[in-house]
Amino acid sequence: MRSNKKVDSVVANGEEITLMELSPHHLINAFKYAFCLLLMIMALPLGNEFTKLLSPYYVLSTGQHHSIIITMILIPMFSGSISWLRLHKEITVITNQRIIEKRGIISQEDPVPLYKVKDFSLPAQLTHSIFGVGDIVVDTLEERQPTIRIRGVRQRNEVQQQLDQIVERQKLIHKGYFYHE
Repeated sequence: MRSNKKVDSVVANGEEITLMELSPHHLINAFKYAFCLLLMIMALPLGNEFTKLLSPYYVLSTGQHHSIIITMILIPMFSGSISWLRLHKEITVITNQRIIEKRGIISQEDPVPLYKVKDFSLPAQLTHSIFGVGDIVVDTLEERQPTIRIRGVRQRNEVQQQLDQIVERQKLIHKGYFYHE
């Protein structure tokens, strides 16, 4: 499931429980995907024109002509596939104790304790006003990761409110006002 996933659970004995998994929506790359598709469709006519431009300078065989066209198809296909894979492997996990960013094919994890979260901001974006998908920027007190950008979140206002409640509770627990339930 490639959307916001909320996991309801009860915290028991101070153990870490996953509360939310947020993964970006592919609409944030829609223009890139459309451009790659357009280049792939235009490869045949553009490839023919390109080889005509080269013909006064180089004698091209049929195989070379076809390899130019195939290359013009493969480059945007490869670029679009890499963008899709990067976005597919980007997940932000919110537990009752940390925010964990998982990025990349090898899956690097960058955890930040919730009590070190300073503030949330919702930058104005065109994709949010059109499609309802936007980013949440988390400012932290962590030196190695002062900001976390959670990209392509559906219903980001509601998610931001839920995150705010989770963070405030964890700050109170960290200060010793509450025991873990």
